[in-house]
Amino acid sequence: MLPVFAFLLKLIYLRSKSYYIEHIVFSFYFHSYVYLILLFIVLLNSTGWAFVSDYADVLFLAIPVNLYQGMKRVYRQSGGKTLIKFSILTGVYGLILVVAAIAAVFVLISLV
Repeated sequence: MLPVFAFLLKLIYLRSKSYYIEHIVFSFYFHSYVYLILLFIVLLNSTGWAFVSDYADVLFLAIPVNLYQGMKRVYRQSGGKTLIKFSILTGVYGLILVVAAIAAVFVLISLV
């Protein structure tokens, strides 16, 4: 999904004259951050301490915040423009992610 995310960034920032490879690098950064947060959530939930696992899911909020701040910093646009582009990116990418997950389930079912 990294190339898809980078392609969506390329479409959203079409007039920025950035190369596709720059969007790929940003995609690697963001997806690495997401995997790190998910790892922390799994580790905190596996401790068995109720008070820790109750607050582990709060880390999910760090993901969209990080993406918004990263887009604002890397592409150097105002907060309003970044928020609009962030909303478009997350909406389209979320839809593509759901379709890809459903397709993967159908492929796995057909193999069984």
